[in-house]
Amino acid sequence: MTRTHHGAASGGTRRSPRTAALAVLVALSTVALTLVLPADRALAACTGNAVACENQLPGSTDDWDIFGAGDDSIQGFATATSVNAGSRIDFKINTDARAYSIKIYRLGWYQGAGARDITTIAPSVPLPQVQPPCASDASTELYDCGTWGVSASWNVPSTSVSGVYIARLIRSDGGDSHIPFVVRNDGNTSKALFQTSDSTWQAYNKYGGSDFYEGKANGRAYKISYNRPYSTRGAAYGRDFLFSNEYPMIRFLEQNGIDVSYVSGLDVAADPALLPKHKVFLSVGHDEYWTKEQRKNVTDARDQGVNLAFFGGNDVYWKTRLEPSQDGSNTPNRTIVDYKDTWANAPIDPVEPTATWRDPRFGDLGYGFGPENALIGTLYQANSDDFPMQVSAEEGKLRVWRGTSLASMAAGTKATLADHTVGYESNEDLDNGYRPAGLIDMSTAVGDTPEYLRDFGTTVSPGSTTHHITLYRAASGALVFSAGTIQWSWGLDSSGDGSDRPAADPRVRQATLNLLTDMGAPATTLAPGLTAVTASTDTVAPSVTVTTPAAGQSLTQGSLLTVTGTATDQGGRVAGVEVSVDGGASFHPATGTTSWTYSGILTGNGASAVQVRATDDSARTSVPVNVAVSSGCPCSIFGVATPRVADPGDAIPVTVGTKFTSTRDGYVSGIRFYKATANTGTHTGTLYSASGTQLASGTFTNESATGWQTLQFSTAVPIEAGTTYVAAYYAPKGHYSADSYFFGRPYDAGVLVASGGAGVTNGVFAQGSTFPTNSYQQSNYYVDAVFSPDDTIPATVTATSPRSGSSSVATTAVATATFSKVVDPASISFQVVDAAQNVITGTTTWNAASRTATFNPAQGLASSTVYTATVNAATLAAPVQWSFTTVDPDATPNDCPCTLFDDSDQPSAGPADDSGGVKLGVAFKPAQSGQVTGVRFWKRPEETAPHTVNLWSGSTKVAQAVTTTESTSGWQEASFASPQQVTKDTTYVVSYTSSTGRYGYTSGGLSNPVVKGPLSTPAGAGRYTYSPGDAPGNTSDANYFVDPVFVPSAGTRPTVSSTSPGDGARSVPVNDHLQVRFNTAVQPGSARISVVRASDGAAVEGMTGTESQGTTATFVPATDLAPGTRYTMTVSDAVSTGGPKMSGSVSVSFTTSGAAACPCSLMETTTQPVQSDGGDSDAVTLGLRFTPTTTGFVKGLRYWRDANNTGTHTGTLYSASGQKLASLTFDDSGTGWQTADFSANVPVVAGTTYVAAYYAPKGHYAADLNYFANPVVNTPLASVDPGSVYVYGDGFPDHSYASSNYYVDVVFDTNDDTPLQVASTTPASAATGVPLGTSVTATFSRAIDPASLQLDLRDASGGLVGGQLGYDATSRTATFTLAAPLSGATTYTATVSAASASGVAMSAPRAWSFTTADTQPPSVTTISPADGASGVPTASTVTATFASPVDPASVLFTVARSDTSAVAAGSTTYDATMRTATFTPTSGLADSTAYTVSVSARNTSGISMAAPRTWGFTTADTQPPTVSTTSPSPGAVGVTATSKVTASFARAVDPASVVLTVKNTSTSASVGGATTYDAASRTVTFTPSSPMAGSTGHTASVTAVNTSGVAMAAPTSWTFTTADTVAPAVTSTTPGSGATNLAAGTKVTATFARDVDPASVQLTLRTSGGVAVTGTTAYDPATRTVTFAPGAALASAGTYTAAVTASNTSGLAMTSPRTWSFTIADTDPPTLSSRAPAAGATNVGLGTNVTATFARAVTTTGLSITVKAPNGSTVAGSGTYSATTRTLTFDPSADLTSSTTYTVTVSATSSGGVPMTSPASWSFTTASQTFSLYTTARTPSATSTSTTPTTVGVRFSSSRAGKVTAVRYYAASTNTARTVKLWAPDGTLMGTATTTQTATGWRTATFATPVAVSAGTTYTASTYAPVGRWSTTTFAYVGSYTSGPLTVPVSGGVSSAGDVRPTVPSSTNFWVDVLVQI
Repeated sequence: MTRTHHGAASGGTRRSPRTAALAVLVALSTVALTLVLPADRALAACTGNAVACENQLPGSTDDWDIFGAGDDSIQGFATATSVNAGSRIDFKINTDARAYSIKIYRLGWYQGAGARDITTIAPSVPLPQVQPPCASDASTELYDCGTWGVSASWNVPSTSVSGVYIARLIRSDGGDSHIPFVVRNDGNTSKALFQTSDSTWQAYNKYGGSDFYEGKANGRAYKISYNRPYSTRGAAYGRDFLFSNEYPMIRFLEQNGIDVSYVSGLDVAADPALLPKHKVFLSVGHDEYWTKEQRKNVTDARDQGVNLAFFGGNDVYWKTRLEPSQDGSNTPNRTIVDYKDTWANAPIDPVEPTATWRDPRFGDLGYGFGPENALIGTLYQANSDDFPMQVSAEEGKLRVWRGTSLASMAAGTKATLADHTVGYESNEDLDNGYRPAGLIDMSTAVGDTPEYLRDFGTTVSPGSTTHHITLYRAASGALVFSAGTIQWSWGLDSSGDGSDRPAADPRVRQATLNLLTDMGAPATTLAPGLTAVTASTDTVAPSVTVTTPAAGQSLTQGSLLTVTGTATDQGGRVAGVEVSVDGGASFHPATGTTSWTYSGILTGNGASAVQVRATDDSARTSVPVNVAVSSGCPCSIFGVATPRVADPGDAIPVTVGTKFTSTRDGYVSGIRFYKATANTGTHTGTLYSASGTQLASGTFTNESATGWQTLQFSTAVPIEAGTTYVAAYYAPKGHYSADSYFFGRPYDAGVLVASGGAGVTNGVFAQGSTFPTNSYQQSNYYVDAVFSPDDTIPATVTATSPRSGSSSVATTAVATATFSKVVDPASISFQVVDAAQNVITGTTTWNAASRTATFNPAQGLASSTVYTATVNAATLAAPVQWSFTTVDPDATPNDCPCTLFDDSDQPSAGPADDSGGVKLGVAFKPAQSGQVTGVRFWKRPEETAPHTVNLWSGSTKVAQAVTTTESTSGWQEASFASPQQVTKDTTYVVSYTSSTGRYGYTSGGLSNPVVKGPLSTPAGAGRYTYSPGDAPGNTSDANYFVDPVFVPSAGTRPTVSSTSPGDGARSVPVNDHLQVRFNTAVQPGSARISVVRASDGAAVEGMTGTESQGTTATFVPATDLAPGTRYTMTVSDAVSTGGPKMSGSVSVSFTTSGAAACPCSLMETTTQPVQSDGGDSDAVTLGLRFTPTTTGFVKGLRYWRDANNTGTHTGTLYSASGQKLASLTFDDSGTGWQTADFSANVPVVAGTTYVAAYYAPKGHYAADLNYFANPVVNTPLASVDPGSVYVYGDGFPDHSYASSNYYVDVVFDTNDDTPLQVASTTPASAATGVPLGTSVTATFSRAIDPASLQLDLRDASGGLVGGQLGYDATSRTATFTLAAPLSGATTYTATVSAASASGVAMSAPRAWSFTTADTQPPSVTTISPADGASGVPTASTVTATFASPVDPASVLFTVARSDTSAVAAGSTTYDATMRTATFTPTSGLADSTAYTVSVSARNTSGISMAAPRTWGFTTADTQPPTVSTTSPSPGAVGVTATSKVTASFARAVDPASVVLTVKNTSTSASVGGATTYDAASRTVTFTPSSPMAGSTGHTASVTAVNTSGVAMAAPTSWTFTTADTVAPAVTSTTPGSGATNLAAGTKVTATFARDVDPASVQLTLRTSGGVAVTGTTAYDPATRTVTFAPGAALASAGTYTAAVTASNTSGLAMTSPRTWSFTIADTDPPTLSSRAPAAGATNVGLGTNVTATFARAVTTTGLSITVKAPNGSTVAGSGTYSATTRTLTFDPSADLTSSTTYTVTVSATSSGGVPMTSPASWSFTTASQTFSLYTTARTPSATSTSTTPTTVGVRFSSSRAGKVTAVRYYAASTNTARTVKLWAPDGTLMGTATTTQTATGWRTATFATPVAVSAGTTYTASTYAPVGRWSTTTFAYVGSYTSGPLTVPVSGGVSSAGDVRPTVPSSTNFWVDVLVQI
């Protein structure tokens, strides 16, 4: 149990255990006769069963029980917890008595007395015996009274029956107590073995001051001794002692004659051979403390087939160990050790951990056992709960509840069992990884608990608990039951300690009996009200069907998988289903039984990935059903699991991680983590080795707000099986997820395993961003790795050289590509092409260490050339392509535009680490005047675009420009909007602004002047500035590579280098922009472009433009060009930037696209790829997805061929789904566009998608990326996204990459010139079974000329078939309609010819043949057996003969039972000669059974029978008749005299043969009546002609013959007895009603008028207060008189009421009990019947009056009551006496003092003048009281405006010692204070607490453990206000302030800045208050 569980209940009233027990015992003793077995049954049960024999003996008639723990003045213990019969047991007793005796009792049933007086022994030493002090050890708080001397001994007779015994110590002068002990019978083999919970009795035993829950300096004992008297029963209603839970079970077991013997827990721990001698082991009630040896022996016994019944709760909770006594004798096993390391949160036990069995922090507590549910099925979770068990209708039908009303509940209902049966501690069925296989729940109740366990045994809080009783069958076959509640036995018997015990619940009693019977310990003396049952014979486990997932389904490992299905059971009920989704490594309970579902995280893979098993209510579990699931990796540890604590609130930057290993070699491709909403910031993930080496890292991107986040490394990391790695991530804002103690066990996810277990450090963390090594509470921070056995991350190219998009690349450069991981060198393809797609020859090398491929050109690269490099490798997702531009040739001086530096001049250093925004420049001057058109500068790749350039004259900015396009590195140029005039010999500065400060430079590069052509620099020409608006005026020798572009007065004459479209181009888009490219830059607007229509010279309006000083001029038509039209474009007048004008003009012609201009293509015919060879050398099919905008024909295909694209190329036209429509082979010629035609034009439909493809067997295809990023429309064709597709190999292309264009095209036309073809015919060629009326059709490939159509049809002899020919133009179908049906089974030939609508004829007529069908269905002519035949031999075959031949394979015979439809197994044969089908059963048919036969078949043409032929027959009956049920049932009694007598037969019988007779058993006289037989129910009924004689035995007899004439072997006979109908009546009683002055020993009698059932007689005697009088009852059948003899003298002056009831011999009860009263003479002195508060009461209210109620009236003379305080002072008050209630009341003048023990003394004289023997005296203790400085109604006058973090508080003292339970403070809503502290005078922090309250008002923070404070000592209570705003009332403490015992001194307010102890005194009240419990 948990730390807070102990302590008596507060408030309310308490019924003393003694009173409760005695009341029940008296009540039971008054009805003893009703429970005594008849002598013959008792004798039978006694044979071989010592307990049954023992309980036939009379029980004790004395008052053997005691109150609580008994009298303190006489206490003792036995020197052993158990003794073997025939041995001696010693008692050590401490008492000052001069005389006492010891009575020995055995506990049992004993007709309800509960115990039997065995013997009385006397002390063996002179009295009084003075005992020495007990031994003690302050360090462990052990108290060992073994130092006492032996006081008495009992030589246990060898014939003693094993049991729990009581030694009652009885002082001769008053006072008694108990010593419990066990008598064993070593070597006995009783069916059941009862273990006492003696270790728990001692755990709660505070004799000597400490127990395992309370104590002195340690707060509890670490060791407790068996050498002590038990005080356990005196606390908490005795709930932790023998009489609360074990005693009721003992009564039940022995009442029912269970063959049981008894041992102590020590015996079980010490003797491994003990348990296997028995069939059932019983642990009952509160069996909380177990040694590891005890657990091992019980576990081993289970595994040897011994059944275990845990009728308790909180069982097997603490692990203990045993040590010898510490009294000097060193007696073994007399000390129980339990340091409770769990509560200490540390291994404080110096020998070995003693903790809760479930606590994983302390390693193996013994033999590898884990939490207790691994053994018992449930484990403790709830304390101080109190509610009844409940059973649903479905649960009520389980085997455990058989014989109870629960078995017949209506669906959807539930039953509530006895109150308090769940409590006061209970267990749950938890799926914690230790749940036994096949565990079933058999009840369900949900209730609240104030203390729900939240960890391994320390932390509790209010919650809800779900209780089940459970059962499982171990592998040995042993059954293991768990009641899961301490108070199960409260439902067995109402006797025992405890408040408000319910009446026994017959359902709980029956269930207990059922369980014991199934376990092999049945009842032999069955108690009334219980039903005899037999053990289960069900050995067949349930069957399971899995509905989802489907077998073979592919699922994601780590995903949440829902498994559903059904289960069935024969012979029982399905009680539970368990599912495994990890390949059988673990199973979990599903929801539901016959229909069930379970959801779990899938980690299993393969044939047995998912497994399901079911268990029935006999605990038979099926072999798992396996479902194959494919769920291979990639996988992780936690999958979709989510944390219980998503955010513990820690905001510190931290790195958290998980240690893991893999079961196989593989790769980690990334890191995952679970993110809480507040876990913000940039997260980085890292994979470490176990030693902290960083293996991979990256930054998480695209995170969601919460949930799992995933980082994929750029390169997968190889890992080795069995090696530890750490997956970690950095949370810069904290708020990570954390589940404490998650890694108390390893977490196995199939492939990946996170380590765990005792001493294992997992769940690691480190503050900041570093390798995590710390661990706290084995927490799971939900960090995960993504694993795959293969490297699933496609290789990437991480770096290229030259960089993509770079310029000014040296012509000597080599191209390199660095891969993210190692690739197969043989798979590397590296190609470099120039702008003309010429492949550069060279060699490729591979450096495995740097993972770099290098392409070395055979010769230097050309200058001023754009090169495209393409690299591919086997693991790249796609080829990687990039371009770069080589340097321009060094310029010839004075060949302008001129610059200071050539493209080959490049920085030698960099990047600089400077400030972004620095302005860099160069000073220069021209040697002649001219224009500066722009500025060049060298860009490093670290710089970002755009850049600003300037021209400066002195400090004046002359011009500014911004780059519009930039390469990634190299020389860049920005042109001014207009050239800037510069004057010769004048110094200027050009500059650019570095965006990042990461520029290139050459130190000293301008230390000397530079002269180049007309430009020069001075020495030290470098210029820079950090001022944004200033000219760069600072000088430097460094060259920053900034350059003016200077143009003097001269230039190049422009010429046209190319046009687009090219000359003669076709299929030019109508919205095309027309371009002209010149050999040199031209002045904007100087080029004149005109476009005219070729047919009439009409000019096309449009606009001409060029790029600024660019080489390209563009003509944009004002509107789209006309489709299908030829145009001429002419360009002239272009002027270069240097001034010269082009000579003449240049003209080109082209034709636009359009249907009228077809044949046409999607791409303009002169289009050329940028990259004519993508470099891929693999065989590949490339395609174009397109659709025509108008219906037409594809005549052929085109593709662009590079010189390297060799081999035989084939082309194919596909439908969108991949259907091949036409194929061709290209006859290649050179490079460029290749075209080939199909053998026939292929019709295509407008709006339908097609794929044009060609196969490149050697690769090297053209490929331009992003060409189809947007759809291309060129009427009448358009691309369909994705525009280009490919597939490796020769096949249908269905992959796409980067919207690439592979330059595949179609030749499309609107006209068709191919010969006409027949597309399809009906019937098809060579068709058979053609219906006779079928029309003949031919469908053509395209429209035809109907006049050209001819079709004829001829039979096999060539004769023409008559009919009519028609043509449907819509479907292009010719139809020949028959004039008459064709002949059956005949072959016909059809011939058709025609010409297309355009006049193209078929190349030859189309002819085909088909055969007509046989049209007659089969029919059956004869059958056997005949329809309706009966008496058919069971060995018969079944036959059917057909009228004509049938297909043998089609014959289907079905022979099925008519009642169940079960199909008989057998085989079918067919005799073609006889046309007979025969069905031969595999085994004989069932006898006396109706069968239905069905046969069907098809003829040889496939025509089936119109309907199957069916008939029926019945087999012969070969069994003699048997009677299945009778009414009345055999042996029935109380049968109504008018009842009908019936017998039902198991099978049909001949009605004429049935004879049923009824006779008087004693006289053999026949009863008259009539007999009828109902054939439907097979029941014969005898109806008496008049009522049968009452209370008389009758015999019924029946005979019959079956329908086949087989007679019964003998008549079936049975007997029954009719009922007696007269209720009993009492004729006389003694004493008579109203008799008085009777003797105290008077017996009570009642005499009946006629015979009654002796077992039904109940005579009770009760006092006037309703208390039952104990005694014995006997019934004399001869005189019909029942006599009650009181067990003791009746009380003087007592009025008693007797009540008698009985039933007649037929069970008819008296309508009401007969009652009468009488009075005994008064002779006794006064006694108290009750007192309040009760003796020993605690927590008594301070305003309570003290009362004493007398048993009888007293006089006021001599009547007195006094109440005294502990110091002896008398409490002032007044006393009153009420004669009516006989109550004396003392009313104190003022409230009593809290936490104070008062003593009450009462004296009185009876009304007869007899004084009390001695005054009555008792004590009670008042309740504690909580005091505070202020009431919550008081509020402050102001709130401070200060926002300074401050601690404010109050100093206080108490006049009495007490405990501070809480600190409260008044706060406005602006005050964010949450934490309070309590400080000792010396500044020691005594306690801290927090509150969640935030609203304005009093906020209370309660300490987890109240803090003790001493009287007269000043303490400080404080609260920390992080943002100030505390409450104030000034001058409140200018004087001292007192409230009750609490005082605040002068200036008692205190404060200090920050979160510290406040020390600055103040008269201000800061409204901090304390709650002190005194």
